[in-house]
Amino acid sequence: MQSIIYDVAVSIDGYISGPDGDIEKFPHQGQVVEDYFARMETYACAIMGPRSMAK
Repeated sequence: MQSIIYDVAVSIDGYISGPDGDIEKFPHQGQVVEDYFARMETYACAIMGPRSMAK
């Protein structure tokens, strides 16, 4: 049986975006983003919320 890995991204106020879905302050590059994508490549499946993708 495969393990389930649960990644959560939230800020101190409980959201990962600003008003109206603004993701300007969310990191788009750097070590955190590289580590995230490296982890994603090891997953067999990823389930994300409807607003997870940038516009």
